[in-house]
Amino acid sequence: MTNRRANPHAQNTGRSLDYAQSQFENFWGSPQAEAEERIRHVLRFFTENSSNKDGSTEDRFETAGLRLVTLKSASLDTRSATFSLTIPPQLCSKFRTLHGAASAMLLDMLTSACLSMIAKPGYLDAGHVTRSLIMTYLRPVQEGEKVEVECRIVATGKHIVNLSGEIKTLDGKICVSCVHDKVILEKAPPTSKL
Repeated sequence: MTNRRANPHAQNTGRSLDYAQSQFENFWGSPQAEAEERIRHVLRFFTENSSNKDGSTEDRFETAGLRLVTLKSASLDTRSATFSLTIPPQLCSKFRTLHGAASAMLLDMLTSACLSMIAKPGYLDAGHVTRSLIMTYLRPVQEGEKVEVECRIVATGKHIVNLSGEIKTLDGKICVSCVHDKVILEKAPPTSKL
């Protein structure tokens, strides 16, 4: 006579997969959606779901910055997206230029949003973290200036993604650029109880 114990994971497999799919779509959007809609979904995730752990709704740094961004275009073929925004006072230094930390936040968040174009269940569904964000500041961006932010997925692997981004003037001059490496997290394998 064999002693068979019910596997709690096996009993809820369908429910667990449904939950995982809903969590995936909550952040990335539908895997069937077009590139632009998936990026818009990620931007809405950060700008509309602004309640904090303590229940307060005060804007976080990235939320306030991302509310000012408009997606102009996105293409899965070129693995790139272009955004626009007018630089507000709250992202500027005392000298009325875009603060370095604010430009790093914008490029971090917008290059990361581009990952939604390639995310799918089983890939990028357990999260990702920045490994390195290398910033190069070439010229100041003035308060009130309208800029474009161009982001691109350069290379993807099983565990690492390489992204690039540039903040440019409307006449195409590069003001700030970044190289952004992200580590792709994996889901922990289910534990078994013997």
